[in-house]
Amino acid sequence: MGEWRGDLLAGVIESGSSTVTEIAVPYFFLVSGFFFFKHSYYEKGEYLTMLKKKGYTLLIPYLIWNIIGLIEQIVAGQYHKTDPHDILYDLVLSEWNGPLWYVRTLMIFMLLVPFYGWIYNLKNKMVLVVTLLVAFYTWRTVDCSILSTEGIMFFLFGGLFCYYEKYLEHKINIKLLTVLFALWIIISFVRPCWGIGIHKVNTLLGIFVFWQLLPLCSDRFKSIVLPLSSLSFFVYVNHVYPLKAIKLTIASLYPENEVAALAVYFIAPIIVLIIFLFIGNLMRRYIPNVLNIMTGGRI
Repeated sequence: MGEWRGDLLAGVIESGSSTVTEIAVPYFFLVSGFFFFKHSYYEKGEYLTMLKKKGYTLLIPYLIWNIIGLIEQIVAGQYHKTDPHDILYDLVLSEWNGPLWYVRTLMIFMLLVPFYGWIYNLKNKMVLVVTLLVAFYTWRTVDCSILSTEGIMFFLFGGLFCYYEKYLEHKINIKLLTVLFALWIIISFVRPCWGIGIHKVNTLLGIFVFWQLLPLCSDRFKSIVLPLSSLSFFVYVNHVYPLKAIKLTIASLYPENEVAALAVYFIAPIIVLIIFLFIGNLMRRYIPNVLNIMTGGRI
């Protein structure tokens, strides 16, 4: 509830952590493209079959959780629009549940696949390279627009890795990985000569390092996390407003308190995560069909 200070400890940690976690959305698009381009949508009936499937797994949850977000905004007295055009516009922009912008943009990419999917079917390396270079050049980091340039870039690169999957199996030695990890963290927090170029390089570095770190996860860690992964979408669509409520409550109790700000920055997400994993497990036990529809068949 005070002026945000990037030069204070809380500001430095929040800013650096935000930069580190910027790899999340590009990574999601990369993985989505990887699995999406495993199929050709030019065969008879394939495109329509894909649209029906995505309607169930993406469109229906998108509509449900945006409507829930709209109801929450109305109850909180934060939404007063009545014009049908404005309401439709806000639905398309996912104004009622901000994180779902990713799902909206992903659906558009999939809908438009007949216009660019031939690039992969053609199997012409020159056409593919030129396309990816153009995508890289036009890429703007942290772009959440309807046709996100960041989304386009990594979605297309996901398709590339789908065709050259063997390169994903390459592992670097632990010493080099440690150096690259340290470099990624230092750049994210220190931001030397910060600009669009270094920002892009840092995002690519972070994704590479993250991918290389995954095999190092212990079996015990996997045994804990993987069973919870089916509820990740449920947590994803529910976290914004409760997280905001906790932050605003703490801010009102401890205004302009850096210690409180830093504590809530780390603790609030954990609290919200635990709450919705608990609720999700209850729904999975007692009303699994409802949860299945609301999450697009992800349980």
